[in-house]
Formats: sequence, C-alpha cells, structure tokens
Amino acid sequence: MRNRVASAIFLTVVALLFSSALLTRTAAQSEGTKGKAFDTHDLSGVWYGYFPGRGAVKVSGPGTADKKGSIRGLLYSSPEPPLTPWAEANLVFHEGVSHGTHQVATGAYPGQDCDPIGVPALHSEPNPMEFVQSPGRIVQFFEYHREWRTIWMNEQHPQDLEPTYMGHSVGKWDGDTLVVDTIGYNGKEFVDIDSSHRMSDAFHLVERYRRVSYADIELSMDFYDPKAWGTEAAWKGVRRNYKFKPDWRLQEYYCTKDEWGDFDEKILKPAAGVK
Repeated sequence: MRNRVASAIFLTVVALLFSSALLTRTAAQSEGTKGKAFDTHDLSGVWYGYFPGRGAVKVSGPGTADKKGSIRGLLYSSPEPPLTPWAEANLVFHEGVSHGTHQVATGAYPGQDCDPIGVPALHSEPNPMEFVQSPGRIVQFFEYHREWRTIWMNEQHPQDLEPTYMGHSVGKWDGDTLVVDTIGYNGKEFVDIDSSHRMSDAFHLVERYRRVSYADIELSMDFYDPKAWGTEAAWKGVRRNYKFKPDWRLQEYYCTKDEWGDFDEKILKPAAGVK
C-alpha cells in the first residue's frame, strides 16, 4: 500500500489556505451577484464546493472519535451510526486509511489504483463539478478522476439494476429543490474520503440540491445502509455548498497508475523520508 500521510498533510494545508482565499473572493463576488435574477430549476454550469457556514456544526480534526465533519468538504450534523457486527467484519478497512483525518502510514484510500470514487465521496473532494441539463435527464460531471453520472428525471428505478460504482440515480423537482435518489451500488466505494469503511451494496443516497441565489447551491444528503447501520438507522444532514463559477471550465484530470507512481517517487516518498 502506498504511504499517503505526506500528501494528506500537504493537501490539508493547501485546502485550508485556499479556502480562506476563496471565501474572501467569494464574499466580493457575492456582492456583485446579489439580487441577480436566476431560475431555481436551472443548475447548469460549473460549481465549486466549499464548507457551509460553521454555525453549530463542528468540523472534526485528526483523532476526533466523535466525527461530525470531513476535513476536506463535507459537514455532518450528527455522528455516524454504530456499525453492525456484519459491517465491522466485512466493510471496515482493517489495514487503515492512508489519508484525511486518519493519517496512518499505509492503508486504503478513495480512487486507489485509479478505481472510480463515485458519489457521495466525490462531493468531498476539492474540485469543481458541472451540471448539464436536457429534457428527461441531468448529467453531472466531476472534474476529479473525470467521473460522471446521469440523473434520470421523473422516472422509477428499474427492477433489474446492474450494480455499478455510481449506482442508478433518478431525480424530481420538489418545489425549488432537486431531489436525487440513488441505489444500485456495487459496494466498492468509500462513503466519504475520510471513512474508515466502504459502503455495502445496499447503500441508498438521497441528495437535495437547492439553488438559493444566483451564485449558490446548498446540498443536503441523507445516507442509508441497512447492512452497515441496520434497517432503522440513517446518517442524515450531511452538507456541502457550491459556488457558481460561470467563467470556469472543467480541466482534464485523468488518473493513471504511471502518474501516481511518478508522484510517489518524486514527491511523496522524499516528503515522508522513505528511500
């Protein structure tokens, strides 16, 4: 397994510095777009994720057992439900997680060996995404790992779903809120980038996107996984906000094993003191 500690520390520092600068720029941009007309059902364009307002929601730090927030983008209004015995035996990364708040020397990590990351974990990455809307569907492109999915509007999930990394997503408008329901996962992905376990194939994601101004989308998510947490438990109120970037275009971000290896040899290993 690769040692990801140095890169995690570096990315964390960069993210914190960048987020401060971004918030400063965002405040200025908000003044310029305040009162600008917008269509609440039009999410088209490029959006950049950022921390929601802190309020009463606590962002966890390294070593925080009662985790209420991910260091790179998601905020939690409550701790994760306790894992079932089956999940402890079958879903937990017993080798550890080599990034984020865990910061162990070796272990698993999202996108390992260029595997897909999927949603909801992609929402916690510090990279933009884009909505492209057309009749009957909304396509969501994520710059990181160059991943995408289709949200089928006003449809039901088919009965014969083939499990996939992204699952099968259907959407509908509930007033001014786009509600996206996703099932049909293959159970190979992280729940978020700091998770100590993967989801099961019974994972169920509900996302609610609400465009509250010309420049802002508020995203709230609920996680359900009867195999991981039991049939009566759910992890609700997971949040992420997005800022409209009309002048941005998604950049190429392919994951290749050669580039990961080159990064490890030239940057990661020297930073970690590994020869």
